[in-house]
Amino acid sequence: MFDDDDEHDGTDEIEALCREALARFEDSDLESARERAMEAIQLDDEHPFPMFVLGLIAEFEGDIPAARTMSELALRTAATNPDAISLRVQVHLHEHEFEAAEELLRFGIAHNPDDADLHEGLARVQLARGRYDDALAAANAALRLGPTNTGALGVRIAAHEHLADRDELLAVLRQTAQMFPDDPHALVELAAAEAENGSVQRARRLLDRAHRIAPRDQRVTDVRVMVETIHQTPVLRYLPATLRWVRDFPGSIIGFVGALITASLPLTMVAQHQPLAIPPIALLLTAWSVCALYVWVGPALAMHRLNRLAADRASEELLEQLTSPGEVRVMVNEYALADAASLLFSARRYRHARELIRTASNECDMPARAEFAMLVARMSTIRWRVPRMLLMLPGERRLLIALALILSIGAPMMDALPLLSAIGMWAAAVGCLVVAALLYVIEQRPHADLERTMNTIEALSDSQLDA
Repeated sequence: MFDDDDEHDGTDEIEALCREALARFEDSDLESARERAMEAIQLDDEHPFPMFVLGLIAEFEGDIPAARTMSELALRTAATNPDAISLRVQVHLHEHEFEAAEELLRFGIAHNPDDADLHEGLARVQLARGRYDDALAAANAALRLGPTNTGALGVRIAAHEHLADRDELLAVLRQTAQMFPDDPHALVELAAAEAENGSVQRARRLLDRAHRIAPRDQRVTDVRVMVETIHQTPVLRYLPATLRWVRDFPGSIIGFVGALITASLPLTMVAQHQPLAIPPIALLLTAWSVCALYVWVGPALAMHRLNRLAADRASEELLEQLTSPGEVRVMVNEYALADAASLLFSARRYRHARELIRTASNECDMPARAEFAMLVARMSTIRWRVPRMLLMLPGERRLLIALALILSIGAPMMDALPLLSAIGMWAAAVGCLVVAALLYVIEQRPHADLERTMNTIEALSDSQLDA
C-alpha cells in the first residue's frame, strides 16, 4: 500500500492505524474507520496513507468533494502510488471527467506497469468512452497480470457485446465460467449466450448448475423462463440457430438481405428468358426471402413473449401485496405501480394495465391516487382505446417494413403489368412505411401518458414538501 518507497515515509504506528481503519471500513464500520484515520493524521498530518483512507470513506458515502480533496492530498506526497491514483480516478469517474481519468491512469501505469488494477481501471475508462478496441487491449493487459481479475473479464464481455463479436464473447464467457465455476452470475451469462447461439441443452445444464448454487436468485429464474419460452414456442424454436447462421454470413443480417436484393434482379431477368429456370429460381428466392423475414420478425415475436411474462409477474406481485391477509393497510408505491403498468404497456396488455392501475392506485397516497384516476379515465375513452386495436399482431411494424422492401424491389419487375405499375407499387411501399411509423407512435402513446402522470405526481409531491 503506502510503504517506505513513497516520498513521505510513514511510521509503523501510522501504518498500523491505517490498516486497522481499512479493516474497519471493509466491515462497514465507517465511524470507527474514520476515527482510526484521524488518529493517524494527528501523528503526521502530511502522511498520504490516512488521507487515502479518509478519501475512500468519503467516496463510499458519496461525498465527492471531500474525496477529491483527500485524494489530492494523498497524491501530493505519493504521486505514483497506485492506490492513491485509483482513488482519484474514481473521483474523476463520478464527475464524468473521463479524459482526466485516462491521463492519470496512463501516468500511473507508466510508473507501475505491473499493477493489474490500473490496467483494469484504464479498460473501464476506455469502455465508458466508447473505445472498445482500446478497452479490450487494456483488459487483456490486466488479465495477463491477474488472470482472475473479474473486472477485466467484465470489460472484455461488455466490449465484445458492443463490437457484436459473438464468437469472442462466447469464448470469454466460457473462460469466465471455468475460472469461477461457483459464480451463478457467470453461469447465467454463459447460459444466455449459449441459448442465443442455439445450444439450448447446454444452456439448460448451466442453468441447473446455477440454480443449485443460488436457488433463490431471480436472474437464474428469468433466464430459464426465457430459454424455455423460446424453445417451447414452435414459431421461435429455430430462431437462435437461424440467427446464428445468418450472422455468420458476410455482413451479418444486413449483408444477407443486401445479397438477396442484389441477386433478385438478375435472377428474375434470367427467369424471364429461360422458362425452365423459373422453378429453381422461384424456390431459391422464396427460401431466401422467408429466411430473411424470419430473422427480421422473429426477435420482435420473442421480445413480445418475454415482455408478457415480465408484465404478468410484476402485476401479480403487486396484486399479491394488496390481497395478502392482515389488518394493516398495504400502501402501494406509485413508482412500483408505474413500473408494472409500463411493462404491461410494452406487452400490449392495455386492458389489464387499466384494471391494475384502477385497483392499485386506490392504495396510493395523494396526489398519486388522483393523478392515476385521471389516467384511468383517459385510458377508458374511445379516442384512447380505438388506436390500440391496431396493435393486434406482434412484429407488425417489421412486417410492414419488409413488405415495403419487397414492393420496392419488385416494382421494376411488374412495370409491364398495367394494374401493378411501378409507381403504384412504390406508392404502396411508402404507405407501408407511413403506417409502420404511425403504429410506433400509437404504441409509444401509453408510455408518454404514464410519464406525464408520474412527472405531475413528482411535481405535486415536491410542492407539498416545500409547503
